[in-house]
Amino acid sequence: MNESIYYSTLKEKPEYFEQTVQLIENSLKYNENNKFSVDFAPLMTKENQHHCHIMLDTIRQSVIGHIGVLKKNMMVNGVPFPVALIGGVCIAEEHRGQGLFSKLMNHVLKIH
Repeated sequence: MNESIYYSTLKEKPEYFEQTVQLIENSLKYNENNKFSVDFAPLMTKENQHHCHIMLDTIRQSVIGHIGVLKKNMMVNGVPFPVALIGGVCIAEEHRGQGLFSKLMNHVLKIH
């Protein structure tokens, strides 16, 4: 893996929260009237930030990818069934086509 890439979470690196939201909103082409952290509030709460996985470029000190996971129990025929919902999935445009999404997703899958 590229030596300048580092995996973390928003809980470990809360100073990257705003930059992460900006990356997500740019990637998903949000308009100025909407806010990802409002639209997907349960995913981005402080209580869930240990499940907001970020990929950092340590040379530029910038967030280049994010995958958020929200664990829930769904009821199926009266039986709780654990699921993991994902959201805010993105890789910075200038880093696309390098296999970074696969690396980030594999990292998240190993954890969850």
